[in-house]
Amino acid sequence: MVRLLSALPAIRQNLALPGLSLLYLSLLCLPLLCLISVAHAAEENGRDYAINAAVYQWYGKLDQGQIPTTLTNANAEISLPEYAQSSAGGAHHLLSVTPEDSDENRHDSRQQRVAVTLEFLPRSNSGETRGHYLEAELVFDSQTLKLSALTPQVHEIDDFDSNYRSASETNLIKALVFRWTEQLDNPETITPVTKQIGTQGFVAAEKGPADAAGYLGFLQSLHYVRSRREIKNFNLQPSEQPGMYRVGFEYQWRAWNAEGEEELAQIEVQMTVLIEDGEAQAQEYRETYLPPVTDLGAEIRC
Repeated sequence: MVRLLSALPAIRQNLALPGLSLLYLSLLCLPLLCLISVAHAAEENGRDYAINAAVYQWYGKLDQGQIPTTLTNANAEISLPEYAQSSAGGAHHLLSVTPEDSDENRHDSRQQRVAVTLEFLPRSNSGETRGHYLEAELVFDSQTLKLSALTPQVHEIDDFDSNYRSASETNLIKALVFRWTEQLDNPETITPVTKQIGTQGFVAAEKGPADAAGYLGFLQSLHYVRSRREIKNFNLQPSEQPGMYRVGFEYQWRAWNAEGEEELAQIEVQMTVLIEDGEAQAQEYRETYLPPVTDLGAEIRC
């Protein structure tokens, strides 16, 4: 790819007609645009919502000041070098969460290894703090999604100060969104996340379901053999009320029925989430179908 880009000036120089130059350049750039789009799509399709929810929930609880025992196996081996010179709590800002497809995972289906990169900001009364960059491997129990091990791979301390930014509440909200999305794609297995979605302000895109449990029952009645929602345009904003957040995003939903036919939909989601007693609770949840995209090239042009 680097060779292609470096060759463009020479190619343009050898072309006699300006119109043809633009045409050839467009054709040469075409594979590059396709590769970028496919790579982005592959990254998004590879997101494991259950694992992401477990990671964000664990760090969200850790930022509250203690290791979350209900999310951690009793004999877990955990190393947290970021706390060597700072008190408990602080803010873990997750940069990437990548499930590892290693030989150990394939040989032991009871475990799921996850590579995580993050920025840690120790709590500071002055507002200025010295950040830490960390890369770590987390091991989860595949059935319970409890943490079994946390091993740091890289730990670097910044040589400059940063403004302290809290992370616990936003981590918990993202964990809720990931768990709920996983639940929507797998409605046949009801999980406790339904209790975190309020009933009074619940409006599904489909008419009929009055609450989260009813919505899952409706989705199950469709008998899809596979369902996948991609989260797009995620936006999280605090409101004037402490602990209250407005969350907005879109689902690009693809589902396959028993006949193998693929069905597509775009859904806008608006949530009002309250952090109460250290947990994220959706006070309002509203879905709206968006108009279909008639020009497929508007999403990905190749």
